Amino acid sequence: MGNIISRKQAAGQIRKTLESFYMLSRGVPGEGATGENDTPELERFFILSERLCENIQKKEYDTVLDSLDAESFLAFYHTVGILAESYNLHNAKYFKENEPAGITGDVGDTNGNLYHYAGNSPIKYNDPNKIEDYSIIKMGGYKRKLSSEEIFDRLKNTEDMGRAYSTVAGSVFVCTTFVSKDLKDIGLDVNDYLPGGQKVVDSISILKENLYSGLFQAEESKNPGEGTYIFYFDYGDGTGHTGFVNFDKNGNATILHNGGSNEKCVNLYNRDNRDFYTWFQSEGTLYYKKIEMEEWVE
Repeated sequence: MGNIISRKQAAGQIRKTLESFYMLSRGVPGEGATGENDTPELERFFILSERLCENIQKKEYDTVLDSLDAESFLAFYHTVGILAESYNLHNAKYFKENEPAGITGDVGDTNGNLYHYAGNSPIKYNDPNKIEDYSIIKMGGYKRKLSSEEIFDRLKNTEDMGRAYSTVAGSVFVCTTFVSKDLKDIGLDVNDYLPGGQKVVDSISILKENLYSGLFQAEESKNPGEGTYIFYFDYGDGTGHTGFVNFDKNGNATILHNGGSNEKCVNLYNRDNRDFYTWFQSEGTLYYKKIEMEEWVE
């Protein structure tokens, strides 16, 4: 092991190396990413190089890099070192002579000259131990936070729209059944939102015990801010109701739930910006938990 450096210093060298690689790629012989004399491999090389340059300038790049645990960060640091060595970048020796602090041991085989220009894409590296895809394209991609409208659109794009509410043994399909299924369908962990199973009041109780659950009680005569939420209503008699609600910037509500006094089925209901609490037409306590999602964009 060489000199010990801070993670901040290592991150700085990673960025410098990726920027140097991009500048070097601009000098590769060829007509450019759209040149008529480019081979398909060369054209892809230029495209990925441009994508890499664009994405390391985005704030999401630093967010992703900061989120890596020590072992993952080390693997990525070594990957970039291989890239530097393979293309004879000026700081290639730096990665052999310096090691980020707080990390011991080796992470896998370097797998030789992974980034030879005529072979693998210079933007992608798969860890030979299959721990994770430590790829520059993955680091060149980024996590994108979905808007509240996008989340609600995914929720309401359910195959269960119009499916009847049922308490019949063997075919139970109540409000919590629908919410659980819809959450799973869009890739969210049901336990984060309905840890109590079929009883709404049990989920409320469990979430209230966790200070970091994100559950909050509705303010009197006031809707929450713009966003998509799960609502939980406790009628005070051991029963409850749950579903999804989206509030737009003007406070208008669109409700997606399984139930209703007229149509007892999965349905959408559009409502103005009146206090959402009054929609239940009953005494009780209303809670919300905001739904937030991220997806990886390459």
